[in-house]
Parts: sequence; structure tokens; C-alpha cells
Amino acid sequence: MIKKTIFDEKQMAEKSIFKSCGKFIDFDGEGVKNFVVEKGKGKNIIFINGIAACVYTWRAVLDILSREFHVFGVDFKGTGFSDKPEGEYSINVFTNQLVGLMKYFNMDKAVLVGNSLGGEVALDFAVKYPEKVSKLVLIDSAGYMKNKKMMRILVRLSRYKVISSILKKCITRNFIKKIAQWAVFDDKIVDVKMVDSYYKTMNTKGGFSAFIELVKNLSYTEFNYEQVKNIKSSTLIIWGKEDKWIPVSDAFRLHQDIKNSKLVILNDCGHGPQEEKPEKVAELIRDFINDKLNDGKSGKDIFYN
Repeated sequence: MIKKTIFDEKQMAEKSIFKSCGKFIDFDGEGVKNFVVEKGKGKNIIFINGIAACVYTWRAVLDILSREFHVFGVDFKGTGFSDKPEGEYSINVFTNQLVGLMKYFNMDKAVLVGNSLGGEVALDFAVKYPEKVSKLVLIDSAGYMKNKKMMRILVRLSRYKVISSILKKCITRNFIKKIAQWAVFDDKIVDVKMVDSYYKTMNTKGGFSAFIELVKNLSYTEFNYEQVKNIKSSTLIIWGKEDKWIPVSDAFRLHQDIKNSKLVILNDCGHGPQEEKPEKVAELIRDFINDKLNDGKSGKDIFYN
């Protein structure tokens, strides 16, 4: 049996594209080192990754928006380059870490940008700490009930050690490549660097175990989605029309539930607009923050691009 290489987060960070702007911070006071990318000056924007993703997913958007804003990309504990200790991993844990991050950097408010599971964390934070959210950006956000049945199956499977053991053996570079290609509309954007970024961070000490622990807790019992209707923050919803993971119908439901929201549907785009159309996503976020988001083709609040 071929033994998998276990990669070292600190060494990878030192060789990464973030080596000049990334740092390891214990912002919870628990001795856990979280990897944080900080660039630029201006209004604070925090970018939150999806499940099994890392700050690498925001690389292009961070670079563009750092020219005008103070941007932060964060790998919460158990993900990316951050430490992965044994313990609980959940939406609530990540929300609390977001509180710690803002406190560490003395932020009273920030624009939150979340993709997939990161969008669910942003929603949870906006419900619990509305006074800390200046604006909210949800990109193909996780959460609504149409995905509940599939997630329940994954949650149940993750709780069987034999299933977890089999899955761990399946996580090869080729497996990661296939998952990434499934997520996007144009699979040509899935290159060696993208595959390596996700494969290597999953194969760090505790990486797979932390992932499984998080999946086990995705039971939708932490967050009552009826509370989404109470969100008052100005919100931009960005969605890939061809998202095969989370249906575009969820985008329209979010738009209906969050009264102070605008919805942008991106054509020829899947589950990761920040990877597939980074320039367009950065432009939309910039214009939204600056209150310059122009009307689209089909009405005041729903745009198609």
C-alpha cells in the first residue's frame, strides 16, 4: 500500500502566492494558528471559504479588490493552511472564529463575502451580530431545504468509520480534479495549481478528520433559516446560473427572504464564480460597496450578466 504524503501547512504557506501577505494568528486565544491573508487599505472586507476549500479560491478577487479596500481571506481552523486540532467543527464554531478575527483586527464592522458553506457562515453571523455587518455578499450560498435530503445522506455516511476510511483513500489528485470540474461550468479552468491547492491542504495533519467532523455537523439544526427573513443588512446575491451543486432557485428564495437585497445571475458559470469569473465578481462587489451597482436586463433588483 502506498502511503500518502502529509504536507506541512507552514512550509506550504511560505511557498504560496500569499507568502508576502499571509500570517498565522491565534485570534481565539486557544493556541490555534489560523492563516489570514491581509492586503490593501480602506473598508474592511472578509472573504469566507466553502467546505473543503481554502483562501486560494479568492486569490484573484483578493488581488483586484485590495487595490481599493482592506481585504482579508481566512482559513478557519481545520481548513487550508490553518491548524487542524481534534474537536468540534461546525457553522457555529466558524461564526465564533469570525468574531475573534474581527476583534483581533479591531474591526467594528466589515463587509462579509461568503461562497457556498462560507455563505451559510455569513448568514449565521448576520443574524447573530447584525451590528457588525456593513454589507453582505452571498455567492452560491449553502443552506436551504432543497439541499437538505442530500446533505442528510452525506451526514449519515460520514458517521460510519468504514465509509470515512474508503473516502480517505479516494482523495487523490485525480479525484479532486473531477470534483472541481463538476463544480464549475468550464472545466478548462481547473489546472494543476488549483488541484494541488485543495489536494495538499486536505492532506495535512488532521485535514481529512476535520473535514469529516464538519460534515457530521451539517445537520441544519444549528440555524433556523426562517431567521434569514430578519436580516436587514444590504445584501448582494451572486449566483452561477449553471450551478450543479446548489440550484439557482435558492438564489431567488434568498432574494425573496432578504428584503434589502439584489440578485445577480451569472450566465455560463457554476458553483464558484470567484474562480470562474473573478473580474466580474470583483467588479460587482466593488460597485455594490460603493452603491454603484447598475441596473441589469430584467428589472430593478434582479440582474443577468
